[in-house]
Amino acid sequence: MKVLKNSFKFGTSYLLHSISITNTNIKLLNDVFDHSGGALIIDPQDNYGNSIPALREFITYSGIEFQNSKWTLQNVKRGVYGSFAQPHATGARIVAIPVVEEENIQTEKEKTLENYLKKIL
Repeated sequence: MKVLKNSFKFGTSYLLHSISITNTNIKLLNDVFDHSGGALIIDPQDNYGNSIPALREFITYSGIEFQNSKWTLQNVKRGVYGSFAQPHATGARIVAIPVVEEENIQTEKEKTLENYLKKIL
């Protein structure tokens, strides 16, 4: 059975600072994502709206914390769902994606999400 995560929030934010391939402390310009965690895409398109898979990175996170007047993603896993961790510039666009949960089958969950992403991107 496929279900969308109940607390999912759609939204777009931007990187407050540039990140290297090793950064897992990712600060956001604003708070539009689910505080209980989820999946995001960094750089889903170039500045002209073109979809360029080589620039795109999928990440997951477990929560968001507000600290020192900044929104920070917690427990970030970079380069998931077949993507690779890569550097991103200040202001890079970040978009929430729905997490499709497949009961009791981790590999099917990943396949379902990847198929969904191929359709929307």
